[in-house]
Amino acid sequence: MRKVAIILHGLGANGIDTLYANLSPYWDYSKYEITYLIAVDKDSHQFWEEKVVVQGVRVIHLHDLDKRRLLKWPKTLLKALKDYGPFDVVHSNMDMLNGINVLIAKLAGVSVRISHAHTSSSNNVTIKKKIYISLMRLLMNTFSTNCIACSDVAGQYFLGKTIMKRFIMVLN
Repeated sequence: MRKVAIILHGLGANGIDTLYANLSPYWDYSKYEITYLIAVDKDSHQFWEEKVVVQGVRVIHLHDLDKRRLLKWPKTLLKALKDYGPFDVVHSNMDMLNGINVLIAKLAGVSVRISHAHTSSSNNVTIKKKIYISLMRLLMNTFSTNCIACSDVAGQYFLGKTIMKRFIMVLN
């Protein structure tokens, strides 16, 4: 049985979280052990959590990504990947934080690391944010073994136009 970790912001009522809630009845649980690692505090109620747990998904709350704890995220994620793994696959769908997530998955020894792009632009791009986006693109291009995008525009935004890695398009 292959162990798959899917890293998400949470299981709220937004589009990405709803997508993973709606996918949960279709995972082949005889072949895959699915774990959702979510970036919310342990006591945070999540809209879709009961639905996915009933289907067979293991849900692990890590911690919220507020400003004071964002810098702790890499260490928290690495510990979770080791404590609840070892995982064969990590699938990250956390916008530009995918860059950090696939790097940490590589450090945890995960052989298949997937970056999933849903965002196609960013508003109010400061010079600091431009540097961050460039660094995350570099990390995704370097440490992702596979890339998925919900559109061509999202794939190009995530991976960049000059150092673009190939991606598979999976339409919403």
